[in-house]
Amino acid sequence: MAQHLLAVADKYGLHRLKMICLEILSSHIDANSVATILVLAEKHYCYGLKEACFEFLNSAVLSAIAARGKESVGATADAGVRGHAENMQVARDQGTLLIND
Repeated sequence: MAQHLLAVADKYGLHRLKMICLEILSSHIDANSVATILVLAEKHYCYGLKEACFEFLNSAVLSAIAARGKESVGATADAGVRGHAENMQVARDQGTLLIND
């Protein structure tokens, strides 16, 4: 529901409601919602929410790298994950949203 309220708040310039929605959405970022929230943040110019999504993604990638290292998975898999993390960092630095189909 917060995502719908965010759209309305942005459309009608309801800054306080927008801030409340951003706070709610930021506290509910998880693996299932991060992509949707990131697109929403991009669409409604919510840079802090976008940053929170990138931080979540970066921490998830670093956790995956650490887990794969413990499982002694080959260097090829780790390099692929690191490459993805680097691409996300570049996208974050440039302020662009990359979506792979």
